This record gives sequence, structure tokens and C-alpha cells, in this order.
Amino acid sequence: MNVLHINVTYLFGSTGKIVSDMHHYLIESGYQSEVLYGRYFNPKTHDKITRIGSNFSHYLHGLKTRLFDRHGFGSKRSTIRALKKMDLSRFDVIHLHNLHGYYLHVGILFKFLSQVNKPSFGHFMIVGRIQDIVLVIKA
Repeated sequence: MNVLHINVTYLFGSTGKIVSDMHHYLIESGYQSEVLYGRYFNPKTHDKITRIGSNFSHYLHGLKTRLFDRHGFGSKRSTIRALKKMDLSRFDVIHLHNLHGYYLHVGILFKFLSQVNKPSFGHFMIVGRIQDIVLVIKA
């Protein structure tokens, strides 16, 4: 099984530590696991950990949120670049943990997920929130 985790942080704060623990547990159990994150971690020391965007793109996303009330719809280029690099079709499970935090364009993310052509479930689609989401794509 190949799992992708997407979270705002990695090894920082409660959700970053949860994602880190899940990532390491899966690897130790013989599964493949990768992480996409937004900020607060130095990826030079870990394999299979990829950052979405830069500090500058996060600041621009935050500014767009404040000026236009479009939280979750900035960082277009960063999101496209990261998702193309990851090739979502190779993952059996995509765990969307925290999507808020000025690092990810949720519209582009869900467009990429819809192109994977696998059944999916997500808390976001039911209640319209972008936090605490688990989306499972079954093989």
C-alpha cells in the first residue's frame, strides 16, 4: 500500500507530529509513505518529505486571503508543481489532514484528485470545511 499524507506542517505542532508518527509507522510496517507539507520543517534530513511552496508564496497566499477572503485558493503554481511531481495516481490512500494554512490551493487539489479516477470520500465535500479531512482513494 502506498500512502500520501498532506498537512500544513511536519514534525511541528500536534498535527505535524501526528502525520510524522503515521508516516514512520507505515514505513516501519513495510508500507510506502510520502508527505506533502506547507511549512515548519527542514526536509534535508528526511526522505519522501516534500514541501509545497516557499515562505514567499505562503505570505502571498495569506495576503490574498486577507484582501479577497479566498482562503484555500492561493498558491496555484506551488500546488500544481507539487502535485505534478507526486503523481497522485500511484497512491492507494491519500490522507488529507489539515488543508488550511496558506500553502495549498484546494480547488486544484480536488481537480487533481478527480482525475485519478478512483472512488473517494472526504469530510470537506460533506460539510464544506477545509480542516481535519481524511480522503481515502481505494485501489
